[in-house]
Amino acid sequence: VLYIATSAIDSRDKAATFDDGSVLILKNISFEKLLSLLPFDKFCQINKQEIIALRAVRYFSHDEIMTNLPADEGLLTLHLSEAYRSAFMQKTIR
Repeated sequence: VLYIATSAIDSRDKAATFDDGSVLILKNISFEKLLSLLPFDKFCQINKQEIIALRAVRYFSHDEIMTNLPADEGLLTLHLSEAYRSAFMQKTIR
């Protein structure tokens, strides 16, 4: 798993993106539950709607994360929320 986001179809569901680009919909699960199941030092919630595997981070700035994940134009860029910034920084600067 490289990236988990709130599903566009139902906010109770999450869409997990894998290394090969495939996506699996996880039905009716919270981010809190997902984080409890994932390795603490390898994943981080970055805003209210997204969790990222730290190995998918290419580089980051104060409020933006550039990933290794493909997007429509270039690479996927994500918003780093102020509420989650401290935890993200602690995990990435090790």
